[in-house]
Amino acid sequence: MEAAGRPTASNTGREQFEGFHRTIRRALEELTLAAALAPEDPTPYAKKIWTSLALRGAHEDMRELWAEITARDDSEPKPRDYKTPELVAAVDRLLADVAAAPASHPYVREARHLLAYFLVYQDRHEEALEQFRLVDDYVGALPWSYYGDAAAEIYRAAREMAVVGAARRKRR
Repeated sequence: MEAAGRPTASNTGREQFEGFHRTIRRALEELTLAAALAPEDPTPYAKKIWTSLALRGAHEDMRELWAEITARDDSEPKPRDYKTPELVAAVDRLLADVAAAPASHPYVREARHLLAYFLVYQDRHEEALEQFRLVDDYVGALPWSYYGDAAAEIYRAAREMAVVGAARRKRR
């Protein structure tokens, strides 16, 4: 039995949801134990981010996890360091994946929102603008949804940065 089920919740059975949540809670317990056994290691805290996302953790939980990570590892990229070689390469891979995926794929729209966000902060404004053109103004998707009440404002600001940055580049 697959724990996560199909790409959409409507195609996932209750038993699969329960199995998925059981697995994620068990992973969280293991990561908590790992953090206790090696308190100086940021890795368990970094991995907890993913379990928290799966369990729809609160924004404050994410902030606390990030504080734990950065307190243990000064080499960890800071929240605004979007231009690390690893992150640029990850964005490039996602661009390629989205280009190869059918437009009807259930995660393409979400991926485009993430791409728009990261491309703006990597100063890749033309590429970001293309992603913004391919999605609507929906701000309930990642990454905008993590900004809570400010989601629409952050979305509009990022989109405006893409528009202005792309226009500036065209004038050169």
